[in-house]
Amino acid sequence: MRQLPAACAALLLAAATARAQDTIKFKEGQGSDLQGEVVGLTHKVVEYELTQAPGVKQPADAKKIAEIIPDGSRRTFDYATGETALASGDLDQAIERFDRVTRDARASELIKQLAYYLGIKCRWEKGDYAGAVAAAQRLRKERPDCFYLRDSFDYEVRAHLAKGDINAAAKTLADFEAKGKADGMTDWPKSAEVMRGRLLELQGKWREALAIHRKYARDRDAGEDASLGELRCLAALKDWPALTSRAEQVIIDAKGKRSAAKLLTGAYNAKGEANLNSGKPKEALLDFLQGVMVLNKGGETTMEHEASLGLGALACARVAAGHKVKADKDRYKERAQALVAELDKFYPGSSYRSDALKAIQEVK
Repeated sequence: MRQLPAACAALLLAAATARAQDTIKFKEGQGSDLQGEVVGLTHKVVEYELTQAPGVKQPADAKKIAEIIPDGSRRTFDYATGETALASGDLDQAIERFDRVTRDARASELIKQLAYYLGIKCRWEKGDYAGAVAAAQRLRKERPDCFYLRDSFDYEVRAHLAKGDINAAAKTLADFEAKGKADGMTDWPKSAEVMRGRLLELQGKWREALAIHRKYARDRDAGEDASLGELRCLAALKDWPALTSRAEQVIIDAKGKRSAAKLLTGAYNAKGEANLNSGKPKEALLDFLQGVMVLNKGGETTMEHEASLGLGALACARVAAGHKVKADKDRYKERAQALVAELDKFYPGSSYRSDALKAIQEVK
């Protein structure tokens, strides 16, 4: 058997090691994270090639995947600039860059799909709900089988709800459910029903919504959103004992799970609301601060984190008002103001702001 010259062997080795090392992160309990080059991705399946087996495509069930992190070599200049802008809070610049990537013929399919998705996410975080809807619909038109298809429906529904357009949200939900049934995505109809529970919440139909959320609260696919909905409904119904009990159970079940940051934050908020409405502001403050800390670990802005900051500021102000020693009163008041400043930074125009400021102003 003839041997390759050393130089050729070195070149082949360099070519093999130069292959993209995208990281595929699986949902909790769905598989071990792996590295390889993603060569195909739809909302049904993600295909990848391992470094040690180039040319051999291996499939992964898309619904089991939590996140795909592209190799640095795949990032185009615009994509990398968009990521930097997003990290620094410059959403306008991020949107501009990500939109450029979607039109860049040189960008890989993975980077393009990520750019579509991040363009929607940035518009949502900016509060440009009409823009988020348009971007979500554009993704589905131009990439009808995109890996981020489900996310596009989710953000569009949330954007319609943020605008108070329940009819538009219901239509998007119907489209989402129909697509799931047509493509055999068994978890999508469950998620659609949980989102319908959210529509009922906005209409003040708390008990009807609660029944839906409880139906799916322990479902593997839709359980997180359903559990959060259950907590919201119990809070709205002012059933403080049931809210406390359910929140404590959620915390026990969710602790230690890497993907449960949003759920943990929601549960700590629920405990906090129960304590706040039971005349225990100091205990409530500790709960809300736990929620703030969970987000700091997860790194994701959510409406649950917004509530932690806003309600935490309110609870802190009430603790301040209850102190007789001026130094203690001032310390808690300053902490409440710091929480409002964080709220303004991450969630400008938050609905929690006015109540928090009113409570701070009442501290004498």
